[in-house]
Amino acid sequence: MLRLSLPLLLLSSFGLVLCATVIGQNQTSLGDAARQAEAAKSAASDKAAKVITNETPEGQGACTTPAQPTKDVTPEDALRRAFLRRIAGRWNFAYVRKGDQRWWPDHGSAQPKNQIYYLFGPTELSIESRPEFNPPSITGRFVYGSVRKVSADLFDVALYKPCEPATQEIKRFKLSTNGKTLEIAADAEGNPEPTIQVLELVDANWSKRHKPATKH
Repeated sequence: MLRLSLPLLLLSSFGLVLCATVIGQNQTSLGDAARQAEAAKSAASDKAAKVITNETPEGQGACTTPAQPTKDVTPEDALRRAFLRRIAGRWNFAYVRKGDQRWWPDHGSAQPKNQIYYLFGPTELSIESRPEFNPPSITGRFVYGSVRKVSADLFDVALYKPCEPATQEIKRFKLSTNGKTLEIAADAEGNPEPTIQVLELVDANWSKRHKPATKH
């Protein structure tokens, strides 16, 4: 009887070991599958995440103008603030001129249907494109740098991209006596007859309604 029971006992033990091995392998496979599924989900989430750059609203919000040190107001600061108050508002990009010649932004003879607005806010200049059949969008943003008075109606203004002071460029501004026309020239110092962008005032109170929120 014992001789018959021993093979059965060995067979039963082998079956238990085999069963345990299979269960262990199944558990390992399930664990691997769960980890792979989690990794795939994480990768898909990263791939679906929106890329934030300085050209996106999120990137623009994250990139702020470097804080200026607190100091007493100098004559240069007073001049800068006074000039920025004078040009604050929404201006329409009317036409381009050089000498006695003038043309529309598309170099055609007919007024373009797509409009471009220069939005002079309290801290920066924004360029707004308003296509005929599409919603308006901001295509450029520039922070005000130094302002130098050349004459009674001419001012050299430094403009640069937010958080990129190295991109600074000097533009020469000429404001008409009635405050309705603003001319912007590049390379006015080195070129006696530079190409000039002529802007016409649309809304002088635009910047007052769009002041940046105060951070506490």
